[in-house]
Amino acid sequence: MPCFEEYAFADKTFLRSEIKIDWDFGSTAIWTHLDADMAGWYCDEYEDFPISSALVERMKYWCTWQEAYDPHFPCPDLNWDHVKAYGLSLAIDLKREFGDSYAIFYHDEEIELCPIVWTVYADVGFYDGTKH
Repeated sequence: MPCFEEYAFADKTFLRSEIKIDWDFGSTAIWTHLDADMAGWYCDEYEDFPISSALVERMKYWCTWQEAYDPHFPCPDLNWDHVKAYGLSLAIDLKREFGDSYAIFYHDEEIELCPIVWTVYADVGFYDGTKH
């Protein structure tokens, strides 16, 4: 269940329970709702969240990568599939860092992590300390 963190902004109290990884010119990669109705997404600051410095640097890189290309002059060298995949990896890593504390979205898709199940394949002798 996402937590609702209250914070003051312009003499109002807002609830923050969802984070979206997205991009726009001059923005950070972090977007949140600034009203209790969760009506719209607004760009937020990295420092407002307990995000690891390594992940923040990757988010800044992703934003810089996209800002290097003017949308009015499409660049044939920019592989948007790679840009989108990188953004998705940011959202997944943010979900790993925050767990269920926040609902994390990439664009408008909520990120759900599956529990990791490890399966070990070995012969019977491996478990008793002998190797065959």
